[in-house]
Amino acid sequence: MNNMIADIVLNVKVHCLLFPDEPEYDSKMNEQDIGRLFVSVNTVWRGAGIRWKLHSCVKRKVDNPDARGFSSITKKREWRTLLGKISPITPLVLQKHIWNVCLMNAFPVASWGVYLAETQTVFLAEFSHLNRPNAVILSHEFGHMLGLHHVQYEGNLMNQRSLNNLQNSLYLSFDNIVPPLNQEQITNARKQAQLGPKRIDR
Repeated sequence: MNNMIADIVLNVKVHCLLFPDEPEYDSKMNEQDIGRLFVSVNTVWRGAGIRWKLHSCVKRKVDNPDARGFSSITKKREWRTLLGKISPITPLVLQKHIWNVCLMNAFPVASWGVYLAETQTVFLAEFSHLNRPNAVILSHEFGHMLGLHHVQYEGNLMNQRSLNNLQNSLYLSFDNIVPPLNQEQITNARKQAQLGPKRIDR
């Protein structure tokens, strides 16, 4: 609850990806790890009155032959194309109600997270270079999922340059993290939350 505004609860389905041909990318998190990740994410988002609920967690083997070869990727565009091929398929009737997140141990390119608006799916590398769960990165990608764009405001969740400081604040002062979104962003995010994950067809 935020200033007497009712929380909006969003159901998240987490897909722990397994790569038979490239096990170095296999998700390493168990359900307890993911539960703790969501506690941190909800600490970041509580100022907006939006709560991300772990609805279900499944292990999913990536068996699409067109999506092999992660290790050889050097360009982000190629990587996004492959991620599109392994994104979960959600029935149309559920697309407004299920928010998909795919976990991998690491990415082959210099990135920790990405939102594919064309498949309405967040992909997350599970741990930072400090071996901490990437809670702030996931929170940032959830912002994109809710239609928020990058901004230049210092300390804002949608400013990529602020994410390291926010991550440190989250771990050093768990209960006192500064709300990292402004009122306009909160209003827009809550509106999109009622519509489902932001979609952009490419």
